[in-house]
Amino acid sequence: RKTTSLNQGLGLTTAQAARRQFHLLKADLVHNPARFEGWLALADHVDAMKDLALNDAAKLVTVKDWNGSENSAEAHALVRRLQLALRRATCAAVACAPNEEDMSQAYERQGLAAYEM
Repeated sequence: RKTTSLNQGLGLTTAQAARRQFHLLKADLVHNPARFEGWLALADHVDAMKDLALNDAAKLVTVKDWNGSENSAEAHALVRRLQLALRRATCAAVACAPNEEDMSQAYERQGLAAYEM
């Protein structure tokens, strides 16, 4: 298992570090639910994790296996959960945008997320 340079002192794998970051971002939003930057950061993190999962899957699994194996249902469910989390985070970012410029940025992220679905 690979550890990231930022988390080598903690002994975390990349997946554990991503999970930890996800929980930290969510904890920030529990305490600051109206913080635009928090929602956008969560959306960026979820999007990056979704892209990494799909890229890693593409390296390890053939298209036939992706569409037909028993494990593919679990992988597809993970991607759908990440897409839903991304969409929810971008919707919250739009709702919390303090000004027009930030709202435009949130709408752009929302459009990119919708395009990928």
